[in-house]
Amino acid sequence: MLGHDVIMTPNTPMYFDHYQTRSYWNEPTAFGGCATLKMVYDFEPVAPDLPAEKRHHILGAQANVWTEYITCEPQIQYQILPRMAALAELQWLQPELKDYQDFKARLPRLVNLYRHYGWTYRSKSLILEDEDKPEK
Repeated sequence: MLGHDVIMTPNTPMYFDHYQTRSYWNEPTAFGGCATLKMVYDFEPVAPDLPAEKRHHILGAQANVWTEYITCEPQIQYQILPRMAALAELQWLQPELKDYQDFKARLPRLVNLYRHYGWTYRSKSLILEDEDKPEK
């Protein structure tokens, strides 16, 4: 490690142009892998095995949305909402304070904002689905 400051943006789960479910047959065309809401929420930018004296170099996390398969603004909104809320919370909270079920219980308040502004979002992410469970 050279001692440079970095923003963590790994392919999985920080590429929001990926599918939001492993069962993507009924989803808009996306690129590559899968980054569920839970995968985003559970991501920790600072690896637990990173030595303490190096941790200050991890400044945070960032999501990416590549648009090769995205044809309109509502589709971009669909790809980032509500995953962007999970990204915000993982940045704001210390890992030991994160609670995914509490986060999901608070999402309907955000949905009211999405609806107010006429934004497109993935409503299936608001309920507990198979994609919230770890892969077998």
